[in-house]
Amino acid sequence: MGIDEYLEQRFEQLALPGLSCSFGFGEQIQSYAYGLCDIESKRSLDVNSIFNIASVGKLITSVCILKLAEENSFTLNTPITELISKIPSQWNSVKISHLLTHSSGIINYTDVPDYWAECSLDVPKARILEYVNDRELTFEPGSNWKYSNTGFYLLGMIIEKVSKLDYFDFALKLISECRPGLKILKTDDRLSSPGKVTGYLRKGDKFVLPPYYSNSGTFSAGGFSATLHDFLEFERALFNGEILSKGSLAMLTQPFFKEDGSVLSGPDVKLKFEMTHGLFRFRRSGRTQLAHGGEIMGFKTDYMRMVDADFSAILSANTDTDFGGLEMLNKIYDLAITKY
Repeated sequence: MGIDEYLEQRFEQLALPGLSCSFGFGEQIQSYAYGLCDIESKRSLDVNSIFNIASVGKLITSVCILKLAEENSFTLNTPITELISKIPSQWNSVKISHLLTHSSGIINYTDVPDYWAECSLDVPKARILEYVNDRELTFEPGSNWKYSNTGFYLLGMIIEKVSKLDYFDFALKLISECRPGLKILKTDDRLSSPGKVTGYLRKGDKFVLPPYYSNSGTFSAGGFSATLHDFLEFERALFNGEILSKGSLAMLTQPFFKEDGSVLSGPDVKLKFEMTHGLFRFRRSGRTQLAHGGEIMGFKTDYMRMVDADFSAILSANTDTDFGGLEMLNKIYDLAITKY
């Protein structure tokens, strides 16, 4: 079975509005698209369609922070109190590395009901922090792991403070200096643009439009949209050493060690992983795999890289249905190494 045949088969089995995938192996990037860009106008999805990649965009935030650290703006051991003013005293021992590795103990603001009551509002950054700044840390920073969008939101604020630029401007400048013209852009659900994909919520056997979701609540925790091909162009330039030094790339690929000398790992016994400075690290069939998922109203995306094989892939659907994206990417890898 070929990759195209496999993806088309899965698309039909899952009954998704649309499905797209890009993978890179060596010098080659292949892209595929199936179904509809939007149901209402019945526009067909194609390889240039633009998806909301949600938390997969956290990789971009990690790269921006590592780049600024290379420029001696700070170190990863710098306490965030040195870079962000007016933060709760219980965050005084939180370092930048803790934000990158989800080991800060700071509560995830998307776990707070008040956030969801206001997620359609364009609120200031201070309001996002108000959801969590009176909550105690769930553990001592650096001692444990718990996913926190708040940590990556704070990283965006640090990027703005240090660079004196808007977070999105800084990130897109960094990307364009390496690969000009890539369709990677700030998400804005209020704007229509050519190729923009419409996301849907599944309600029984139907798909419905989600309510407006403000990017002010996503920001550096996942506020980018992109064509999958262009995201992979950026990702492959990154891991080819065109943006960061070898030392910084090692931070993305190697596990984070806690102060007691043990590796920071996730609590999921079903899918065990180690945490790097921004990515989840697995072992599969003797190979090191890096991965990150993204889910937001109307979209589901999964990204992975097989470090030892120089293979990377990203898969998106325009519904937030969990369709086993990482398992599909592993299947695509198995098919690709047989063919190429």
